[in-house]
Amino acid sequence: MASILLANKKSTQLLLDDRKPFNYLRNSFGISNQAMCIRLFNLFYFQTAKQVFEEEKQVKNIFIFSQ
Repeated sequence: MASILLANKKSTQLLLDDRKPFNYLRNSFGISNQAMCIRLFNLFYFQTAKQVFEEEKQVKNIFIFSQ
């Protein structure tokens, strides 16, 4: 929870888009290695889960229209 509050999604994503290294990210937010690892894991896990749900919706929509 703390990593989410200290390293919000938008700021983290902007730094990742700029291809900043891990230590730069960690130092920018002033958090520990462990907290940064957890934040990156959560960011990518939930983003991937969201993509899966969106793909499932698209597949269902295609199935409905094909009937």
